[in-house]
Amino acid sequence: MSLESNIPPGSSKPVTVAAVALLAAMVASVTLGPQLAVWPSAPALIGLALSALLVVFSPPHLPRSVVITGGALVAWLAWRCCSSPVAEFAIADGMLLASCVAIFWVGRAVFSRPAAVEILFTGLGVLVIANWIPMALQAKDASHVLWLPRGTEIFPSGFFAYYGDCAAFLLAVALLSGGLAWDPRRTGWFRAFMVIVAMAAAAGVVFTKSRGGIVGLGAGGLLLLVLAPWLTQRRGSRALGLLVILLPILVVGAMIWIGQGMSEAQAARSRDGVPEQLFDNPARLFWLKLAASCIAIHPWQGGGGRSFSWENFRFWEGDWAKFSDVEPEFVHNEFLQITTDYGAVGLLLAVIFIGAVVVAGIIGRWDRRDASGLSAVFLGGLAATAGLLLHACFHFVFHLPPAVLMLGLALAAILETSGPVDRLPSKLEIGCKGLIPAVCAGVLGYFGIKGARVFREMAPVVYRFTAERPSQEDALARMARATGIWPGHVLPLQLGQFSMLGAAGSGGESRQLLLEGAVEAFREAVLRHPFDAEASVNLANALSSLSADDEAEAEYDRAIGLQGGLERGFRARYSASVHHFRKAERLREEGQLDASLESLEKAAALFDQDTSARAGEYGSAGQQYRISLACFLGPWLEGLERFEDAAAEYDRAVVIPGSECLPFLIARNLTAWGDKLWSERKPEAALEKYLAAVSRANQAKSLAFPAYPVSEVEELQARIVAKINFLRGAGIETGDSGP
Repeated sequence: MSLESNIPPGSSKPVTVAAVALLAAMVASVTLGPQLAVWPSAPALIGLALSALLVVFSPPHLPRSVVITGGALVAWLAWRCCSSPVAEFAIADGMLLASCVAIFWVGRAVFSRPAAVEILFTGLGVLVIANWIPMALQAKDASHVLWLPRGTEIFPSGFFAYYGDCAAFLLAVALLSGGLAWDPRRTGWFRAFMVIVAMAAAAGVVFTKSRGGIVGLGAGGLLLLVLAPWLTQRRGSRALGLLVILLPILVVGAMIWIGQGMSEAQAARSRDGVPEQLFDNPARLFWLKLAASCIAIHPWQGGGGRSFSWENFRFWEGDWAKFSDVEPEFVHNEFLQITTDYGAVGLLLAVIFIGAVVVAGIIGRWDRRDASGLSAVFLGGLAATAGLLLHACFHFVFHLPPAVLMLGLALAAILETSGPVDRLPSKLEIGCKGLIPAVCAGVLGYFGIKGARVFREMAPVVYRFTAERPSQEDALARMARATGIWPGHVLPLQLGQFSMLGAAGSGGESRQLLLEGAVEAFREAVLRHPFDAEASVNLANALSSLSADDEAEAEYDRAIGLQGGLERGFRARYSASVHHFRKAERLREEGQLDASLESLEKAAALFDQDTSARAGEYGSAGQQYRISLACFLGPWLEGLERFEDAAAEYDRAVVIPGSECLPFLIARNLTAWGDKLWSERKPEAALEKYLAAVSRANQAKSLAFPAYPVSEVEELQARIVAKINFLRGAGIETGDSGP
């Protein structure tokens, strides 16, 4: 079959230039923009906008079923994005949607032009090979980065911050390149290069040790290996007979290789020598439970763009906190994610659209059984789509630009068999279809240019292009300007956090100015995302540092309500407790003793309200803080003759590791309590307290490293024993046998 047989009428130059712009966009998305924020993808958005504009007058044929289902899906997602209560997430999801539509449209034009295909996939192949350089360096030194800090240093991730995102990109390139390698219409050098690229990308997926990526690669690769020889070779071809012999060997070898890769990925996550299985991760299963609870709130329409990231807090329970100590922004399953954010309607429309694309591709392949080259492209797209969708069951792959772009390209490849080329499109058809890429170009271009202004300010702060880092003043000024440009909440949150860090190392007027700047930034972050507990806690902490007690305490109360059961992640109660502790010290120095005591009691009560605090999950610093609270509050309550309250305070803290100072204080409180009971003519009750006190005194004396001088402990012990002997000598007894 001729390579030109599926090329629609019209000039090839705009499409070829569009392929160059698309390649530039994809390179930028991989090297600069594999992040959740939108502004790092500004160069990619501009490249996509340009490529979409270039194909405005090159309308591809699309089956009616694809047009209808795709239009319904885009309309629903766009509407739910616009109605999202958080602008940052609405823009982020909107840009991903517009990017996917744009690359789908451009991809349909590119696949019909041989020169454009070679330009695009040769560039992607070079990008895959280049990605091996940082991956190899990261395998030797896990802390190695090029210019983008890595989100995790567990496994190699190449240009990406996270290894799962790297695997998603590589598996899609591997399967699309593998499909093109089977295309008999292509030149020999290009097919050979595609084989190299497919092998390099597939090896990269296994090298990342991403289990979801390996599963997706295995399923997509099996589909490609089994079907490609039968659908891409003409009947009677000599190569077909050879493939009949080689195919079982190839399939078995590939399965063994993929299985070995999965085994190594499992072994790399072993705990005490026992490999962790793919479905044994309690955190992932926990996130699925959270997603199901969120879906129940609004099952049909969803909560809007990325609503799971804040709605899940209300469903956390104390015992669940052990599964995760971080904010779960995503479900780690894109099918449930789209249901939580865009409802069952969104999920149903997405499934119907992808199904319509696949069915249209299959029908086109059946109608054009002689189109062996088109079948190769179709199979590559089908395999890549299947691989990405499988990977999406374990990771939020479609919330970063590279995987979204590859999905759009894969869907475009599936429809390569479906296009009739025997008629010229009418002017009306060109105009109507041209609106789609034009709208995408307008949206992407607007936010791309806006993001580019932010990129110019933030790149020296975020990326490590040079060894020289901006000064604190320069970084703050850049972040402030970026915050004024971009309407999201993340930049003011980061500006506030950076200001707080600067204030921690400053003093005097400089500290005051930095804290005031932090408060202003956090207020803006809260305004832009009113459901974000992180921004609320940070604002309260900044206000506390300025001694704005009333405002800080009101914001702490708000943060505690926002975080739900996720105290271990946001620590709103812990932060509020520390605020009250510091406030108590300040009030005591000012002579306001009653107010100081009230604040100190609030500090202890807030700390003890959360089960994770009582279990010691705040770490050694939190444990020592709670012990310090008891050491301050207990003696104060004892001095006020609130012995029972003091005892309760000591009992809550004495179980914490490192509480060696408390047995002596407990013994002293019990002794004073016994003295009071004795003075009230309650000798039996007094004797009971003395017996408990001497037990604690013995414990304090027996410590390897006593917190108080042994002589002081022995003196207290002697006084208690004397009191016990006197009471017993007077015939006073309790049920306790005594020391």
